[in-house]
Amino acid sequence: MQKLQFGTYQFPYNPRRIQLSREPNLVEHILPGQGWVTQTLGEGPRRVLCQGELLGNTPQQTAELLEALWAGCQGEQTLTLPHGESFLAVVERLFWDAQGDGRVLSYEVAFSEKEGGGAG
Repeated sequence: MQKLQFGTYQFPYNPRRIQLSREPNLVEHILPGQGWVTQTLGEGPRRVLCQGELLGNTPQQTAELLEALWAGCQGEQTLTLPHGESFLAVVERLFWDAQGDGRVLSYEVAFSEKEGGGAG
């Protein structure tokens, strides 16, 4: 199994949780006096939610790992999942939470597939 990678940034170790989802694009149309009808307009973008920890020997080392993660999560890049699937994506959200003495940092990063990004 390979490591999660976004562009040239390779995660030091895979997140403890990787959640992949996809929802259809639905539109509801109101029919006066009759209710409504739901229409499916195809598949929506793939979304990937990753949760994990960055671990350093010192708080400074952990801060450097966070800085590298932040720098690596910029722009449109190819996201490669550990099982090999890849597609063009952007980061929707990056959240982190320092714990204890600062050597352990929990993070959550959410990726969203760009339009027409299905490469894998």
